[in-house]
Amino acid sequence: LRADWTAWLEKASTQKVLNDLQKKSRADEKALGAADFDQLFAMIHLQAEAIGDPASVTPPNLASLMLLVEEGRQSILLTGDGRWDHLIEGLTETGRLDRNGRFEVDILKVPHHGSKNNVVDTDLLDRVIATHYVFCGDGHHGNPGVEVVEFMVKQRLKTPGKFKFWFNSSVAVAGRNEKPHMRDVERTVRSLAASSKGRMTFEFLESGSSLRVI
Repeated sequence: LRADWTAWLEKASTQKVLNDLQKKSRADEKALGAADFDQLFAMIHLQAEAIGDPASVTPPNLASLMLLVEEGRQSILLTGDGRWDHLIEGLTETGRLDRNGRFEVDILKVPHHGSKNNVVDTDLLDRVIATHYVFCGDGHHGNPGVEVVEFMVKQRLKTPGKFKFWFNSSVAVAGRNEKPHMRDVERTVRSLAASSKGRMTFEFLESGSSLRVI
């Protein structure tokens, strides 16, 4: 990963991205108090990969930190832009999987906005069992992937208990180019929830720039 990271940094195209990012960051810093955070995050979004190709996940994404935050009996797993198989490897290395090879958590931030690239093996999806699943994609680059949503629901239904999918975007708030994709996501989610016999619920961000996961 270190070699790949160095090669990525040395690319002329990457240097241009970094230079542009620095300029925008300086401007954002001055106006941070009134910043539109959706726009801010879009500015720092670094992604150069083809849909459906795990090998194309970039070094910056693979270098994402994955954090398990616990307080009392509550827990949240933050996965950054990493790959799902790497998440399982991390939980294995730290001895957090139970005897059935699974890990239960209250809230799971789905890796890389629900990108298909980051799901290498769909059989690994039911290794992490959450009550709440958070998708941070807004339709850009086809994220969250409709196939990923379908895979995750299918695998989650194999384990008892109710669960909820949270989306920080919707047709109502997505950009013009992203609306068609978010429409497909919403249609798929509503259909999956209807066929889950009451086990699956969901919530889409319909206004504003944030939602509260409870």
